[in-house]
Amino acid sequence: AKDSFQAWVRAKYTDDAGIRAAWGNFINIEPPVDVEMFFRNRDHFNKQYGKDFLDWYTESLQAHGKKVLQAAMDVFWAEGAPFRGAE
Repeated sequence: AKDSFQAWVRAKYTDDAGIRAAWGNFINIEPPVDVEMFFRNRDHFNKQYGKDFLDWYTESLQAHGKKVLQAAMDVFWAEGAPFRGAE
């Protein structure tokens, strides 16, 4: 997850200067360490870091869901599968 988040941030901002411009001097590209404080301080609303983290997390969950659904479709709807074509 850390590697994925770091790659996502670097792709979005291109370099450290871009990250600094968006996040200020904070360049620790890692998920929040203290999640309770992250939400209590409303960092997910008030800081670009928090917004970026939630955007990455949402995209990651959606990608995972698509992989799981595709795997299920490959098994249950494969040629000859007993549930092929079921709604």
